[in-house]
Amino acid sequence: MLRLATLVLVVTVAACGQMRGARALPALPRGATAQVAEDNYLVDGNTIDQIRASLGASRGYHRWNLRYRYSCRPSGGICEMTDVTIDLESTIVVPRWTGRATASVAVITLWDRYITVLRSHEYTHREYSYRASRDISRTLLDLTTRDCAGMQQLANSNGQRILDRYRRLNSEFDEESRGTITWPPRPGSR
Repeated sequence: MLRLATLVLVVTVAACGQMRGARALPALPRGATAQVAEDNYLVDGNTIDQIRASLGASRGYHRWNLRYRYSCRPSGGICEMTDVTIDLESTIVVPRWTGRATASVAVITLWDRYITVLRSHEYTHREYSYRASRDISRTLLDLTTRDCAGMQQLANSNGQRILDRYRRLNSEFDEESRGTITWPPRPGSR
């Protein structure tokens, strides 16, 4: 059995934007594992202006790292994929507000609305990383070549194409979302 392996790129996305990611994550394909985390940075203050100053230019972002390995074997005059293994790391970073206990009900309500929309946005980025895992698995498992010597180049070019597509989707989503998640939240925002 010829075994080929490759390690593929870290994709980092900075984000702020609109609500889209409140739905459940897609199922990971067979052979895929995900390590998910949420990290926080502290935001102080108990008024709108104090929170704004503490937030500064920081908002939220999603960082993901997708690695895949695969195996192939000759079979009946062709080379076919036998296994695709994916390791996905997905970390969402959002602010954690420390001034809640001394803030007014109105400021608490605004914060809750703000952080819900921000998390939802970052969960959409996480959803894209799950979809990239699914697409890489499906695409690679469908590959065949005349001989196994050409499989590595074919698998790597297909994997790179899929990762490039999801980098573009993440960038487009952030561009669409630009200015829609603000502190304090605009009236009528979700």
